[in-house]
Amino acid sequence: MRANDATFYCAGHGHPRPCSAIGYSVHTIDYAVHQLGSSSVGAADMTEMSMKHFQSMVRRLYRIFAHTYFHHRDMFEQQESATYLYSRFVRLARKYELTPESLIIIPDLPAAVVP
Repeated sequence: MRANDATFYCAGHGHPRPCSAIGYSVHTIDYAVHQLGSSSVGAADMTEMSMKHFQSMVRRLYRIFAHTYFHHRDMFEQQESATYLYSRFVRLARKYELTPESLIIIPDLPAAVVP
């Protein structure tokens, strides 16, 4: 999958390898749903190791937003103005320091798009 000029490898194949954008998105969302729905992960279980898993998950999910923003801007803006999903996702990631600022590559959104 590509976002801007970067190519990302999908970990959904056992060994990371290039994957189509839709394949990467499906594999990443499936992984996130599985991890968040797992009974072994809970609010009381936020150890340093589980925090690394959350950070990895956030980084991978962010790549889907970045791909959509840079390659399907009209769709990104339409969905963002209706749901504010990206804005809420980034706010959560920043609040809990789940991703470094250097990895947030989508420019600040105009006020008309931000809730």
